Amino acid sequence: MIPRNPTTIALRAEDIQDMNDQIAERKAKASQSKDASSASAAANTTAQEGKNELTEGLMPGKGVPQTTLDARKGKSRNERLGL
Repeated sequence: MIPRNPTTIALRAEDIQDMNDQIAERKAKASQSKDASSASAAANTTAQEGKNELTEGLMPGKGVPQTTLDARKGKSRNERLGL
């Protein structure tokens, strides 16, 4: 059985506080990495959109969904469908 003297109890409280601090640091690091990955994903999306704009006029259907441009008639899908 563990002795219940004030020194042991104080050490346990310090150990628990240290563990809680370590957990908080790990959570902070994890949230920072999530923020960085979401920022990276947003940058990649923006870069892909820019690429699509550049290739839309040159190569319809390449890098651009076919719904945005009809290569044969030069009309958008909504225009062809009358929407």
